[in-house]
Amino acid sequence: MRRAILFLTFLILFSALGHAQIRSECPDQSKACTPLWWDSNTEPDVDRYFVYRSDTSCQDPSPEPSTCPSFVKISPAISQGPSLTTPRFIDENVEFGKAYTYTATAVNSSDLESAFSSQLGVQWANPNRPSPPGGFRGVEQGANLRLDWDDNPVAENVNLYNVHKSSSEDEWGQVIAMVTISEYRDMNPGRIGPKFLWVTAVNDQGSESIPSGPVIYRGK
Repeated sequence: MRRAILFLTFLILFSALGHAQIRSECPDQSKACTPLWWDSNTEPDVDRYFVYRSDTSCQDPSPEPSTCPSFVKISPAISQGPSLTTPRFIDENVEFGKAYTYTATAVNSSDLESAFSSQLGVQWANPNRPSPPGGFRGVEQGANLRLDWDDNPVAENVNLYNVHKSSSEDEWGQVIAMVTISEYRDMNPGRIGPKFLWVTAVNDQGSESIPSGPVIYRGK
């Protein structure tokens, strides 16, 4: 699955320097395509911008660098440009699957920096991650649960499937098997249930998909 997991924008005032809305609309929000952009500030003395990033959003009613210390400046000065074209910044230092919050500021020729723009929450998906196995299904046979799923497309170079098992529907649980074929039979001594099982695909680069499932073993 190659898509953004989270997309959020909202508009606030660029203090004394106009308005800005930071956003990212890349079809695959991956390391190879992580652009952030915003509307240029039209005030004649604005000449550059900075991008900030944090692991959490800022709840201060007037967010700016001094009131939101968790935000760290991650960009060099980004020039306004003579044509007021939309400024852009690409974050090349992201951890896939981790949630980030971005914001931007404008700076004028007197070195006065604006308050924060809107805050944008993004969780970047791994561009190399294969799609989750399709058609995941299971048949309970006494103390056994027979699992089957569809092979991933050949182009994804999947050479391994991980079977996960948990006692909670909210957790993948531990990997109980690594198989190279699209089936697995799980043994449940004592027929203790319920148990929840998922399957993920792993490609030849070691990237694991999000899980398919769960299939439930109900037991006694």
